Amino acid sequence: MTSPSLVLGIDGGGSSTRAVLADLSGQVRGRGAAGASNPFAVGRDGCEAAFAAAVDAAFMTAGMPRQPAAFAALGIAGLVGEREAKLVHDVASRLSLANELLVTHDLHVALEGGLAGGPGVVLIAGTGSSCYARGASGDGVITGGKGPLAGDSGSAYWVAHRAVRVACKQLDGRLPSGPLAQAVLKHLHLRDPSELVRKLYQPSLSARDLARLCPAIVDFASQGDGAAATIIDKAQEGLAEMVEAAARRVDLQTPAIILTGGLARADLFRPGLEAAISRRVPGTSFPERRLPPVGGAVLCALRGVDVHVDDPLVERLATGM
Repeated sequence: MTSPSLVLGIDGGGSSTRAVLADLSGQVRGRGAAGASNPFAVGRDGCEAAFAAAVDAAFMTAGMPRQPAAFAALGIAGLVGEREAKLVHDVASRLSLANELLVTHDLHVALEGGLAGGPGVVLIAGTGSSCYARGASGDGVITGGKGPLAGDSGSAYWVAHRAVRVACKQLDGRLPSGPLAQAVLKHLHLRDPSELVRKLYQPSLSARDLARLCPAIVDFASQGDGAAATIIDKAQEGLAEMVEAAARRVDLQTPAIILTGGLARADLFRPGLEAAISRRVPGTSFPERRLPPVGGAVLCALRGVDVHVDDPLVERLATGM
C-alpha cells in the first residue's frame, strides 16, 4: 500500500545516513538514522542495510508501518557516475521506498536545503571535501570530491594526513619537536614511535579513523603551534580554491555560500575558511543554512510531486528537523 500523502528524504554519507518522512504540507512526521550508505565505503549490502534501518526508524517514530512514499529523494555521497547512481536506485527500488525516486549526489541536497532553492555554492568539509555550485541557469558543477587518494583537499582526512607527515619528520629530527608528534602517537594508541609504520599501513586504519585526529590539529593551530597553523592555513586555501573554481564555472560573481560538514563549521576553523574564500571570491556571503541536507532531500521530493515550496513550508520543515 502506498501513502500518496507522504514523501521521503534521505541524506546518505560515508559516516551516517538520515531519513526524514514528511507530509505534503512540509510537516515532519518521522525521523531515522543509521550508519554509512556511501556505496564506495560500504558496498551494495551496506547501502541497503543503512537505508532500511534509517527508513524503518523514520516510520517507527511516525507511528506507522513502513510503506512506499509517493516520492523519495536520495542525496548520496559517492555518486560519481551512472553506475553508482543505478546501484542506489536499484537498492531503493528493492526496498520499495517510493513510487517515484530521485537519486542525486549529497551536494545537490545540501545546497537545496541550505538555500531552499536558487543559485549558490555549497562547500562540504568533513572527513572528505567537495564543492557544488549551481548558476542562475540551473546548471551545476562539482569541484573536488574525488576521495582521499585523488583530492579531498582541506578535509579532516587531508589535515590529519599532513599532520602525520609532519609528525614523522619531528620524530626523525628532520623538524624541531612539537606537539603534533605526540598527538599522532596518542591518536594511534602507540607508545613506541617504531610501531608507527606498522600501524599506518594496517588495512583496518580507515580514512575516517585518521580524520578523527583533525580537531586536535585545529586546536594546536589556535594555540599558536606553527606546524599545525601551516597545515590549517593550507587546508583553508585548498577549500577556497575549490569554491573559486566552481563559482567561476557557473558564472556566479558574488555567490551565497553554504558551509557544511564538521570541519567547515567548526568554531576554530570557520572564520579562517570564510576569510580565505572571501579573498578569492570577493563579495560572497555566508548565510546560515535554512535546512540540513536531509531537509534538502525532502524539498526535492516535495517538488517531485508538484508541491509549491514557499517560506512557510520551509519553516515547518525546519521546525521538525
